[in-house]
Amino acid sequence: MIGYSNAGVYGLHTLVNAPTTFTNYLLISSAAWWGNDEIDQNLIKFKADNKDFSGNLFLSVAGEGGGMYSNALRIASQLEAVAPLSLHWNFKHFESDTHESTVYPSIYQGLQHLYEDLNFNVSDELATYGSIGDVKNYYSTLSKRYKYQMLIPEVVFSDLADAQFQNKKDSQAIETLKLFVETYPHSSFAYTSLGSGYLRTKQFTLAKTNFETAIKMVKQKGEGDPSVIDYLQDMVAAAQSNI
Repeated sequence: MIGYSNAGVYGLHTLVNAPTTFTNYLLISSAAWWGNDEIDQNLIKFKADNKDFSGNLFLSVAGEGGGMYSNALRIASQLEAVAPLSLHWNFKHFESDTHESTVYPSIYQGLQHLYEDLNFNVSDELATYGSIGDVKNYYSTLSKRYKYQMLIPEVVFSDLADAQFQNKKDSQAIETLKLFVETYPHSSFAYTSLGSGYLRTKQFTLAKTNFETAIKMVKQKGEGDPSVIDYLQDMVAAAQSNI
């Protein structure tokens, strides 16, 4: 939910009274002219009733001074004191913006903050000590949180396999690439990646089969970039020469 000014008040009311209505709240320069006691009571009740709410909140205020600024600071200080530990929140003061102009930087930075968990980082620790199972669990948790299935992005499969190969985790890298193909059965990139993995591990017949499958997919989809076809044909020839 994105709420600006008076709609920001509605967002605050929803957050503290029915938080699971939304997963992410982006509230901009909320005209929070509530009585102090009402703010305190609502936030205390919010913590007591929603200890496990794991949503996100991005709260912003412009350099507008007066009651708008003081109320925003009050809400932020109350959140610091009583918000559920599971709530991920951030407060931003856009002091060089007005009530009107703060909408745009708030939305841009707010969306980045609220959805930063969609950008999975393939760390050295994961490549060394983890597995594709850890990534599956991460996106399974996201799917439950956002209430729809979120597939592991293609680039995450590719990046993780590359990192596993670099860490001499060849068998784990192959398992990662097999799941890549299973998850994206119509992706030429997936079959090309698995073919490259088999080539790297000297499983030349399997490498050839996957490169040939990738060629068929590229042609069927009309992806007529000759350089792609040439590359895949070179990979087929490289695998064939070792069989």
